[in-house]
Amino acid sequence: MHPMFTLDDTKLSPEHVQLCQSSFDRITSGNYPTFQQSAALQGPENQEDPLVFVVHDFYQTLMDRIPAARTLFQISITSQAELLGRMIGTVLSLVGQQKEVCERLLKDMAYAHNTYGVHPAFYGEFAYTFICTLRKHIGIYFTPEINQAWVVLFSYMLNVMVPVSAKGEHVSSAQSFITLPSQGSTSPIEMGAVRQVIQNSNLSAGSHISVT
Repeated sequence: MHPMFTLDDTKLSPEHVQLCQSSFDRITSGNYPTFQQSAALQGPENQEDPLVFVVHDFYQTLMDRIPAARTLFQISITSQAELLGRMIGTVLSLVGQQKEVCERLLKDMAYAHNTYGVHPAFYGEFAYTFICTLRKHIGIYFTPEINQAWVVLFSYMLNVMVPVSAKGEHVSSAQSFITLPSQGSTSPIEMGAVRQVIQNSNLSAGSHISVT
């Protein structure tokens, strides 16, 4: 069920987290080759946000690989970029010091995605496409060590989320760390619950969030 690139041994070291964080910071700051080349051609006043620039390419590539994924993403690419950036940032901030909270967040995100019929195999495609997109845009700065750090990070995330997805459960057996959104939501990435959890990245291990 897990994609071939994932690892069974997902021991995230501080160095892995730091490498992922520094490379992601390079994206959000616009300090990467493809963005700088585009800015030079279009002029800074016409250039989109550096994270949106990469996320747009990421989602386009993902949808080209999996056309059915288009139905899962029905909000603007700017909003997608904001939420994806917060999700990555939250995982990186929690995984080193509040791993229990991080795993509960990941599991509840998987439970929530089950309500939208997201297939377990989609997680691997998402991770693979994301890493390939980073490599494409960061270029020579995307070292083998950085590549390995992202593989370890996504392997850790998928080892938590895919078993939940494979069971197809919509809610956890215990009290959920987040409350699932109303049925009116149209996309798993639109979920107010996920937004709320991501905005509260300094949660303590015993915290529960209820989203109305």
